[in-house]
Amino acid sequence: MNAYDEFEQRYDSVVGYKEKKPIYLPIHVIPPGIKSECPYFHLSTVMTKSGKEVYVAECEILGRYLTRSHVEKCIRLWRECPFYNLYQREFR
Repeated sequence: MNAYDEFEQRYDSVVGYKEKKPIYLPIHVIPPGIKSECPYFHLSTVMTKSGKEVYVAECEILGRYLTRSHVEKCIRLWRECPFYNLYQREFR
């Protein structure tokens, strides 16, 4: 067993996986039903290694999972988001 396998076993309750990308559950897990009016915000489910289904938010523009603090900003301030505004100007 290598160090990475030991890490996974030890921290099974804090690491989830989706598309081979690790997710640090204490900062990425959000309650189900969270919504943002931003068209680039996506709520998705992730299965932890122990089989528990949890919810995370993804930003299509950034191509990454959002932390809970970023999710709060995405809900309230999405029209002011610099990534949203840049994308709207450059690619639309």
